[in-house]
Amino acid sequence: MSAKRKSLNVAIRDLFVGRYLTPGFMIFAGVGLSVVAFFVVRQWQQEGLNVQLQKRTDNLASSLQKNIDRNFEALLGVSDFYSVSPREVTRQEFNQLSTNILSRHPSIEALGWVPRVTNAQRAAFETVRKAQGEATFQITEQQSQGTMVRAPARAEYFPAAYIAPAGKYDLVVGFNYGSEIRRRSALEQARDTGNAIATSRLDLVSDQPGFLVALPIYQNGVPHNTLLTRRQNLKGFVISIFFLTDFVKTSLTGLDLEDLNVAFYDETPGAAENFLAFYESSRSRVLTEPTDKERLKMNSKLVCPNPTTCTRRLNVGSRQWSLLIVPTPQYLSKNKPWIAWMALASGLILTGCFAIYLLRFQRHTSRVEQLVEKLSEANFEIRSLSRITDSLQACLTLEEAYTVIPRLIQKLFPHHSGGIYAISASGNMVEAATTWGSELSSQLVFSTNDCWAIRCGRAHLFENTHSGLACQHFTQPLPAECFCVPMTAQGENLGLLFLSGSEHGKFTEAKQQLAITVAEHVALSLANLRLRETLKNQSIRDPLTGLFNRRYLEESLERELHRAERQKHSVGIIMLDIDHFKHFNDTFGHEAGDTLLQELAVFLQGSIRGSDVACRYGGEEFTLILPEASLQITQQRAEQLREGVKHLHVQYRRQPLGMVTLSLGVATSPLHGVNASTVVRAADAALYRAKQEGRDRVAIAS
Repeated sequence: MSAKRKSLNVAIRDLFVGRYLTPGFMIFAGVGLSVVAFFVVRQWQQEGLNVQLQKRTDNLASSLQKNIDRNFEALLGVSDFYSVSPREVTRQEFNQLSTNILSRHPSIEALGWVPRVTNAQRAAFETVRKAQGEATFQITEQQSQGTMVRAPARAEYFPAAYIAPAGKYDLVVGFNYGSEIRRRSALEQARDTGNAIATSRLDLVSDQPGFLVALPIYQNGVPHNTLLTRRQNLKGFVISIFFLTDFVKTSLTGLDLEDLNVAFYDETPGAAENFLAFYESSRSRVLTEPTDKERLKMNSKLVCPNPTTCTRRLNVGSRQWSLLIVPTPQYLSKNKPWIAWMALASGLILTGCFAIYLLRFQRHTSRVEQLVEKLSEANFEIRSLSRITDSLQACLTLEEAYTVIPRLIQKLFPHHSGGIYAISASGNMVEAATTWGSELSSQLVFSTNDCWAIRCGRAHLFENTHSGLACQHFTQPLPAECFCVPMTAQGENLGLLFLSGSEHGKFTEAKQQLAITVAEHVALSLANLRLRETLKNQSIRDPLTGLFNRRYLEESLERELHRAERQKHSVGIIMLDIDHFKHFNDTFGHEAGDTLLQELAVFLQGSIRGSDVACRYGGEEFTLILPEASLQITQQRAEQLREGVKHLHVQYRRQPLGMVTLSLGVATSPLHGVNASTVVRAADAALYRAKQEGRDRVAIAS
């Protein structure tokens, strides 16, 4: 009893281990992988959010830089106007130009013209301005208390001559921009570099925070490509005034700032104040002078988890501004790592499902593998059939098709030898057109009555058993199995597909059907090739003589003339005509004349080289093309033909037609013409002259 119980326990243990160990292991592994996937996906999602934020930061910085550069391009328009103006720009011209620019660039608060005035020019400059209607004009400077006083004596002044829009900033007219160190520093840097230079943050009109951008204007027609010439030939500056609030709002207009806060800092070395402006996207407002409470709240919103992701540099008039783009809490809440939690939940669910159905999957594995193998084989056969069809359709002749067929069919039947047999024109003999494999097991030529497949009109399978019915064209010893498939297309039996193998059982039903399908494809392709060759011969052959017709003559002659031109050799043309051909027709009848034409065609084919072309030009006229033949050789060949045709004995209904003579005209290219029509006319004219001179002779084109 104890032994039975022990064996029962072992059986139960083996059953438990075999059935539950693998699912248990899969559950353990699935849970572990799900946890690992959770952390990996969470890290991946966080990196993805960083990449997304970095991309938005790059796009914002790029778009913002373009908007800033577009505003600064307005100064170039004023600069170009001054550069091309042959005289001093008037206030009216400046105001008109500035009005157009300000309407297109709303972020620019004002534009001004600041000329350079030396101490010696000051009195004259002020007198001219007063004469122009500004009675109280004088060059002024601002005291520490904020009041404007007459500027003391200096080496040079940079007073505001024109300010647009007019009337809004009339109090600034005459102000010496060189009297304040930050403005003067920007002017000097612009003068020395020739570029637009921005100032650091300034308190402008009504204590509005902003900055200025100065673009130097040099005297027309004088060089300013060195530091010395720039300083000597400076004419003045075009000044643009920007208020930080309007500048930031306008520059950020149209940009995607959803759930993003933006801060601007001046990182240029020596900047008096680093902070410039803060843009709060939720309220669409700009803070340039925040209170202590607002600054504390602002700083709490400017917390970036990765400074490299959030910070970008901007070039604002050669000053380095820092752009800090920080996601708001709303942005972070919308991008929580829910995908990681979903991955964890999905992993646990999938693990449970996988463990439950593991045994069922194991049961179906072998069945699926068999199905996949069959599908792979079927896919291979379909692709091979398609390749057979495409390759045969690409063949130009039957001979080319017979060289292609073995390579394609042998891949479908790697364990069999075989061949393609073609039925003769008489319909009673079958001859191997192409074969493949080591042991064909069939005669190469046999009668149609020797094959059961041809006699019955359907596929015939032979298996080397006592009940197998063998065809008479099989060779000894008989193979293990053979399969004969008649090839029929368009109602005509074209031949036979023969396959033989040395192993039993290889011709399954699927292989038999495949062989039948291959035979159908090959038969249809061969029928199309035969039809194509027939149509081609009908289009280029003369039906009576079998020689090429006039159309083929024209095509071939053009081709040979082009080849001769490239290879620098000549082409000979012989045009010949049967003398007194009408006499033959009148005496013996038109059928006798046709017989004479046929015999002459056979004579001409036997008298020319393989590279020569013999054509029936029309009626009793024939034309020969002799590539690479000089005039002397062409004349000799014509004489040989003239003498040789006299030995031609032509009979019609056992009645001799008499001796045949020819008149021949000879011409060569390029001696008598470089194109086909010219050289043919030359040979035809020579033929006509030979007839006029008494026939039975050779005449050379003049």
